[in-house]
Amino acid sequence: MAARLCWQRSRRTGQGRSTSRFFCIAGSLFSLPAGPGEGSSWGWTSYPVLILFGAAINLLALFVVVELQIKHPLLNIRIFATGRS
Repeated sequence: MAARLCWQRSRRTGQGRSTSRFFCIAGSLFSLPAGPGEGSSWGWTSYPVLILFGAAINLLALFVVVELQIKHPLLNIRIFATGRS
């Protein structure tokens, strides 16, 4: 649901809303270390840990997809392209 909202807001405006893109990356960067941090106490295959990992991966992927389509991105993902073919 949040991914859909973030996607629609960025597609509706030409540039995209910086707040929705910020929350995508912030949610991802919060969830990614929280999973391993709590995995030993909650259990590695517990639902909260798996949800944290899933949220981190999905939010990061959504952020990358949106940033590649925006005219003025928060983080220019294209600088990581090698240029070698």
